[in-house]
This record gives sequence, structure tokens and C-alpha cells, in this order.
Amino acid sequence: MASKSLQGLRLCIVDDYPINRRIMEVYATKWGVQCLLAENGQHALERLRTAAADGGACELAIIDMQMPGMDGLDVARAIKADPALASTRLVLLTSHGQRGDATAAQAAGYAAYLTKPVHESQLHDCLTAVLKLPAQGTTDPEQSEIRTAPPGLITRHSLAETKVRSSSRILVAEDNPINQIVLVRMLGKLGYRVDVVANGREALDALSRLRYAAVLMDCQMPEMDGFQTTAEIRRQEGAGAHLPIIGVTANTAQEDRTQCLTSGMDDFLSKPVKVKILAEVLARWVSAPEPPSRQ
Repeated sequence: MASKSLQGLRLCIVDDYPINRRIMEVYATKWGVQCLLAENGQHALERLRTAAADGGACELAIIDMQMPGMDGLDVARAIKADPALASTRLVLLTSHGQRGDATAAQAAGYAAYLTKPVHESQLHDCLTAVLKLPAQGTTDPEQSEIRTAPPGLITRHSLAETKVRSSSRILVAEDNPINQIVLVRMLGKLGYRVDVVANGREALDALSRLRYAAVLMDCQMPEMDGFQTTAEIRRQEGAGAHLPIIGVTANTAQEDRTQCLTSGMDDFLSKPVKVKILAEVLARWVSAPEPPSRQ
């Protein structure tokens, strides 16, 4: 079945083993991707340059690390040094990951680094994530706040974390429409699914129907404010599963922060909310995979 996110794109697959090229070609063709196949680095450069000259430059390339002649790092450097090819987004595959490989891959120009064997769904998620990165030479101010510089390489660990986030639904309880839009946009950029309610009573109703990973609770709302709503949530929980509640307040005095915590909230954010701080706070309370071992 063709993938809407990848359909129509051009992909160069570079691997000295025919069976590896064939497996990835089968995957990519299923997603609606057009493939160029190359058996080594020099062949890949020739094919990429010919395609670019004919107006069909490849948006993506998957390159094996261990190849005779030019290895995967050499190929990446050559691609990034050629203005006609530099915009191609690169994914490195390796059979033998070693400490320092990920750093070297990023320095050579790779956007992603995966160890073999790579499953179909993982490769699909990787290519989709690579396409969402800012184009070379551009920056997205909000995205740059999310990552520490330089931007992190996409790995199997980051893909797993993204999958956890995409299955984590956050409830935003906020009565101001502008603040609602801002929070939904930030949470979307961080990969979370979001529902929005405008007051405490609506929040309680939503929580009675769906399970949420956390609640962003505005402290000042009509009908039931954030403190009253939190107290009722804690009363209903009893000794059951604990729902992380993060207070959102325009007041930054210490007594206001103390009130958030004593009311039963787990954490708090000050308005205007910054996406980097939002990401850090949610990371403390929303389940995520075990941290990856360093390469």
C-alpha cells in the first residue's frame, strides 16, 4: 500500500549486497517511492548526478556504512560537497554500530542512523521523520528550541520515543482561545495528540471518557478553576492510578507555585509557555522508553 507521506518521492538505495538492495526496494515500492539502486559509492554518485541533471534529483538516499572503496561516510561527504546533490537527505545503515559512529555520521551529513536489521515499519517511520526536518540551510525557531544544538540525529531510540509520544494523548484545560491554539501547536510539534476543553467541568467530563497521559491545567478558568478541578480529580482517583497534572499560570510568585503543588498538581508552567520548557516538563511525567546507550 502506498504511503501518503512518501508517495512519489525518489530514493537512492546504496548497498553492495544485492539482497539488501532488493529488500529495501520492495519496501519503498510498496510505499509509492521511485527507486534508484547502486552497488557502491561511486555508482551511487553517478546515478544521483545523472538523475539531478535530468530534473529528477533524489530527495532521499539510504546508504550502507560498510562498502568496499568508498564507505558510507565517504559517500555522504561527496554528496554534501556537490551543490546539485547536497539537498538529498541521507540515512545511514550499519551492521556493526560502534561508539562514535553516530557522531561521525552526523558530521558527514546524515540525518538518520539505523543499525541492521531494519524492519519495514521502522524504515518507513525513519524516512517520514527525516522529511519533517527543516530543509538544509533553514531553521524553525520553535523546533530549534526543542533540540539542543546541533540537532539530534534520528535513531531507532528517537523513533521509539516519537512513537510513545504519538500514542500519548494530552488534555489541555484552558479557556482562552489564543492560548489553546498556542498550546495545541506546541504539543503537536512535540509529537503529542491533544484534546482541548474550556473549563474544569469539561475537563472532568473528558477524563471520565478517555485515558490521558497528562493534563495541562490552566489555574484561572470559569465555572471550575484549575485548583478545584485538580482537587476533584484527586478525590476521584483515591488510591488508583495517578494522573500527572501540570498547572499553567500567568502568576509567577512563589506562593502561586506553592498553591499549584499543594492543590495536588505535580508541576507547573508559567505563561507565556515556552516550547523547550514544555518539552522538559512533559518528559518528566509522560512515560518514555528507556534512555538509549551512547554510541
